[in-house]
Amino acid sequence: MQQAHPARLVHSKKGFGTLEMVIIIAVMLTVAMLFRSTLSQYAGDLIDSVFKESIIAEIDDSNQP
Repeated sequence: MQQAHPARLVHSKKGFGTLEMVIIIAVMLTVAMLFRSTLSQYAGDLIDSVFKESIIAEIDDSNQP
C-alpha cells in the first residue's frame, strides 16, 4: 500500500469550500442570536410600513381618473 506524501495532504483543497460555508453560517447565526430583538423589531417595522392600509388607499385613489 502506498502512503500519500504529507505535503500533498496539507495542500489538498478537497472540502475547503464546505468548511468555509460552515464557518460563514455559524457566524451569521451568532450575529442573528446576538441582535435577535433588534432584528425582530426592524423586520416588524419594515413589514408594517410596507403593508400600511394608507399606502394601499393612496395607490387606489391615484389610479382613478
